[in-house]
Amino acid sequence: MNEYFHSIRIDTEKCDGRMKCMRVCPTQAIRIRNGKAFLIEEKCIDCGECITVCPNDAIVPLTDPFGELAKFRHTVAIPSPALYAQFGREILPEKILSGIKILGFDDAFDLALTCGEVSFATQEYLREYRGPKPLISNACPTVVRLIQVKYPELIDQIIPIELPRELAAREIKKKKSKQLKLKEKEIGTFYLTPCPVKMISIKQPAEKGESFLDGAISISDIYGPLLSAMEGIKKGSYRKALENICILGVGWAMVGGICRTLRLKNSLAVSGLTEILKVFDDIERGKLRNIDFVEAYSCTQ
Repeated sequence: MNEYFHSIRIDTEKCDGRMKCMRVCPTQAIRIRNGKAFLIEEKCIDCGECITVCPNDAIVPLTDPFGELAKFRHTVAIPSPALYAQFGREILPEKILSGIKILGFDDAFDLALTCGEVSFATQEYLREYRGPKPLISNACPTVVRLIQVKYPELIDQIIPIELPRELAAREIKKKKSKQLKLKEKEIGTFYLTPCPVKMISIKQPAEKGESFLDGAISISDIYGPLLSAMEGIKKGSYRKALENICILGVGWAMVGGICRTLRLKNSLAVSGLTEILKVFDDIERGKLRNIDFVEAYSCTQ
């Protein structure tokens, strides 16, 4: 029997069986038994819709705590480009990366550069691809799992290029291992993300056997401490220029960012599970064959 790891936990003490979570679940993965919600694990795609509607906060999102850092001799934070947008234009990415190191990480890596590189690799793949269209982005783990559970005939249309966060973690481990004379397993790489479902793509990747990342930490958990850490950073103590920040990759932080960086004429960006289901139904019926690429995120905007 397969074991499943999920990014949510149902607190049965708080649950009173109102069934809102069951009604909103797109894959019918939640049922009510003896007045309490329970999860059909093989159907759950970790979309988080149930978290949003639960009136009792009985469904809890899970990410790694900061204590996980102590398990490694060297730790590297890999923040999602979405983190940069949380502090306004006056706070540059370099200052944010410096603040992350004050929080306790040994280093912080700008993922935007890798996102830019993956954009170019995706362009090449689309240029040479001759199979059924549209191809579908693999950036959102919930979308990938939705396809596996509800639209298995579309699996081969998921773009088979490694995710930026995975590529970055792999290269960081190789590089730091040589620099610091450590084993790769002694180097911890942690993804800073606004989305708890990223934990699933780390603990139980849909596409492969094992992730190069060691955990995911919620941006909401570090926002306050990071803001305080940056207040103590003097203006001249970090690089002011954006020469090491890939603006192309920063665009990945918003819906449609991948489509814009690819500069595709026939592409579609969609967010929110309700809209995604409509689009995937149309793809299944053969109505969107003129579209080359679909960028989909389960979170709205």
